[in-house]
Amino acid sequence: MLAVVVAGSAVVPLLGRSSKHKAVSGEHLIYFGHLRHRTPGDVKTSLADLKHDQELEQISLQLVALAKRNWIKHKTLQAAMVLGVLGTSIVLGTYLVSRF
Repeated sequence: MLAVVVAGSAVVPLLGRSSKHKAVSGEHLIYFGHLRHRTPGDVKTSLADLKHDQELEQISLQLVALAKRNWIKHKTLQAAMVLGVLGTSIVLGTYLVSRF
C-alpha cells in the first residue's frame, strides 16, 4: 500500500501555491502555468521585447525550476519502486512460510 501511495505522489503535479504563481506571473514569461492564459501573439510580442540577457534569465529560471521538480519526482518514483519490490517480497515470503 505504501508503494502505491508513494507512486501516486510521484505523478501528482508539483506546482506550488497558486497565490505565489499569480505574484510572479509577470516575471516568469515561459512557465506553462502562466502561458495557458495567454495567446501565441501575446507571447511572441513579449519575447520580442526581451533583451538577450532577459531571454537567458527566463530560460534559466524555467530550466532550474523544472529540474528541481523532476528530481523530486524521480526520487519519489525510485522509492515507490523499491517499496513495491519490498512489499512483493514480503507478501511472497509470507505466502511461502505459510505453505510450510
